[in-house]
Amino acid sequence: MFGIEDVLPTGELVVLLREGSAQSLGSDSSGLADTVARTWVVQRERCSDHLIFISAKSEDYEHAAQVYVFLTSRSLRAFFSRKSLPELGSSDYGSRIDGQLDQAAHMVAVTSSRERVMSSWVQREWRLFGNDLRGDIKTGNLLTVITGGMQIRDLPHTLRGFEVVPLTDEGMERLLAFVKDPPRSS
Repeated sequence: MFGIEDVLPTGELVVLLREGSAQSLGSDSSGLADTVARTWVVQRERCSDHLIFISAKSEDYEHAAQVYVFLTSRSLRAFFSRKSLPELGSSDYGSRIDGQLDQAAHMVAVTSSRERVMSSWVQREWRLFGNDLRGDIKTGNLLTVITGGMQIRDLPHTLRGFEVVPLTDEGMERLLAFVKDPPRSS
């Protein structure tokens, strides 16, 4: 039986038959009402247009990957350098990361220690995003996901002023509430 991850290209209807085979209906829905009586119809949601930038030190990539999978499995568009840079097809990583940071509506910093969130690249990313928020250039959210025994008090003062969630099921649902929608207009 096909699972939701097997649904064909965005927007294309796929009928999952009780016997476990699938029949693509494409954009032609003639006879669909009759088919629905005997089948389940799944329509994959289109990916969101707003980008969520995920920042993490390489030692926290495993945790950041969990956040990336959580968001993308909910049809949200996320940038995570380890996964996304190869897909962009350029070895000019610095300019690609800056471009994605400029496009990002929301930012999520993932960390298991103060030292990692204060590392030069991670700190640069969340500071630039925070400056854009303060300068009314961006209207999205800056969030921090903490894990590995890290406490809110361990974060730098700037990040403590924004939403902080643990890397737990409940924490990911709270994160989702802040990033699922495009930012409000200024």
